[in-house]
Amino acid sequence: MTRRKTFLALVVLAAGASLGSRLLGQDVVKGEWTVRYNPDRDTFHMEARVHRPGMDSNWSESISLSDFRARNLCADQLGASSVHCEVRRDAGTFTVTGSFDGTKGAGTIEFSPNAEFGQAMAGLGFPNLSLDQYFSAAMHNIDRGYVRGMRDAGFRSLSFSQLVELRVHGITPEYVKTMEGLVAGPPDAQEIVELRIHDVDPEYVEALHARGVNPLTSHELVDLRIHDVSPEFLGAMHDAGYDGLDTHQLVDLRIHDVKPDYVRGLKSLGMTPTASQLVDLRIHDVTVDFVKGMKDAGYDHLTPGQLIDLRIHGVDGAYVGELARAGYKNVPVGQLVDMRIHGYPR
Repeated sequence: MTRRKTFLALVVLAAGASLGSRLLGQDVVKGEWTVRYNPDRDTFHMEARVHRPGMDSNWSESISLSDFRARNLCADQLGASSVHCEVRRDAGTFTVTGSFDGTKGAGTIEFSPNAEFGQAMAGLGFPNLSLDQYFSAAMHNIDRGYVRGMRDAGFRSLSFSQLVELRVHGITPEYVKTMEGLVAGPPDAQEIVELRIHDVDPEYVEALHARGVNPLTSHELVDLRIHDVSPEFLGAMHDAGYDGLDTHQLVDLRIHDVKPDYVRGLKSLGMTPTASQLVDLRIHDVTVDFVKGMKDAGYDHLTPGQLIDLRIHGVDGAYVGELARAGYKNVPVGQLVDMRIHGYPR
């Protein structure tokens, strides 16, 4: 993306942040902008100002090129140092004027709302749009087709702020319809946003279903995604002999870093603990090496509870060997902890 192209898009963003809620009741929104490019940080520093009787509004922000998405604004002006162009949206038109030499620039911007858009929105459940709402719709490119699509997807009682939030997060009517068919209990607008924020897409849900994890609510899906319960993790746990785990168990395993190789290691030593026992073992740092050490010291087939008790009190294979050298051999498991507590061998 060229610096001029990014600059033109940022001008519209700057005016939007500065003018959005302060100029209600006017037919045209007017503002001023300045921009300066910082090559050391590869960022644009934007400032926008609006002057009204008795009130000034100011906004500034530094925006990196790498974080900015191309908006294809005023493409025919990219090579010009003098800028004058129109950006037409369903909700209204931005008129950008000024100059920019690739590193710095200044000028003015005007936004004119489209009355036809407001009339159509009234019929779609959004009567009496404020200038702020016209501006926000234009900024986020919310058109009549998008609103109708959301209504067709089942969202017929959205507030305007919810409509903007859905658009900001790139949520399409197609995404809503697909997720409604995959999630237990049709998700509402806020739940759809949460699903999108956490990158819960149809492919992820379908992969979980294929592994037998269903039905899932939107909350459960977000929880699984946050804790990186992936289809690959489910497959590995399946191969280790763990099927039919519920959402809570899966999240617990992930939180406490119970990995398939840990499960396989315990299994190779003859242990098949339940999912909750795996979590308890991991919490108390009962490692595969610890279990093997106790087995090599003659203590095979210990229960998870016994292993945890031994670990808590610092009884390991080395300690058992120390007792044996002091003449204490074949000590029952229950007495090992008592001897450790009372300082044996003396």
